[in-house]
Amino acid sequence: MYFELIAAPALMLLAGTLSAFGAIVAYRCGVRDGRALDKGEPLPPAVRLPAKKEAQSAEDARWDTILANLEAYDGSSTGQKEVPPV
Repeated sequence: MYFELIAAPALMLLAGTLSAFGAIVAYRCGVRDGRALDKGEPLPPAVRLPAKKEAQSAEDARWDTILANLEAYDGSSTGQKEVPPV
C-alpha cells in the first residue's frame, strides 16, 4: 500500500523529468544544425561509425583457420585447411 503511494508519483516525476531533458537536448541539436546550415557548413554525421579494424595478425589468422577446421570437420580430412606452424 505504501509502495503505491510513493512509487507512482516518483515514476511520474522521473518520466516528466526525462521527457523535459529529451526535449531540451533535441532543441539544442536542432539549433546547432540550423546554425551550421545558415553558415553553409556540412552537418556532422548522425551516426559515428567505429574506426576501421587493423589488419589481421598471423596469430589471429592461425586461430581462424583452426576454428574453421573444427567447424568443417565431418570425420574425414575433407574441407580441412593446412594450419601454419607457430
